[in-house]
Amino acid sequence: MALRRLARHALHRVVPVPTPPLPLVPFPPELRSHILLHRFSTSLSDQPHFMVDYLVSTSGVPPAKAAKAAPRFAHLRSPDRPDAALAFLRSQGLTRAQVRAVVTFHPTLLLSDVDATIAPKFRAVRSVGLTHAEAARLFALYPPALTWGVHTNLLSRLLFWLDLLGSTRLLMKCLTKKWLLKYSVEWLKDSMSTLHGYGVPEALLVATVWQRPALILRSPARLRVLAARVDACGVPRGSWMYAWALLALHCVSDAEFRAKMAP
Repeated sequence: MALRRLARHALHRVVPVPTPPLPLVPFPPELRSHILLHRFSTSLSDQPHFMVDYLVSTSGVPPAKAAKAAPRFAHLRSPDRPDAALAFLRSQGLTRAQVRAVVTFHPTLLLSDVDATIAPKFRAVRSVGLTHAEAARLFALYPPALTWGVHTNLLSRLLFWLDLLGSTRLLMKCLTKKWLLKYSVEWLKDSMSTLHGYGVPEALLVATVWQRPALILRSPARLRVLAARVDACGVPRGSWMYAWALLALHCVSDAEFRAKMAP
């Protein structure tokens, strides 16, 4: 009996040795994508919805983006509508890379009716002078434009820049550097009006914007700060130098400007 009590006492005093944690091994990208797609498919049903693979294999959408967007396609029973949308985009001259850029940014564009929603935007853009290739490039550079109303946003913004820059060539050149179409006409006119208020003549203002379209993408509040800098440099308002001083200083940070102005 004494030996049994001693053995039980010894067992209670044994300190269990902790099991070392298993090392974390990162999933390879292809396995992670498979897990994301499987997680989406099993959350809805036992079988993955065909649009998950469709977005990845046919449109080049990244798997994570496809998994996130696929519930919007859950009502589809065939790829007829997405096929029609893709076929139309390709017929308008969009390359495979451009189609991927557009669909990745806005996957549910593939749910759109081509005749009612997508085609009118291409017709509108070409009606103001853009070629087929320029229209394709414009929508690839700024996919949100395919979600706008033709008359409420698309044409008004496009015509503003065409009037200001004077040619489709300059417009396309500027679009490769900045999302010019992101800003409403009201925003742009407010910025132009603010610059006019500092005595910048119309012709000089247009020439300045040709050089740096980003100048009028600033808010009126930021333009007032910029104008104060030019005033601090002693450039008289209304002079031809004023617009160029705005150009020279609009990319300079506040810290850099203070450092240059320090005695």
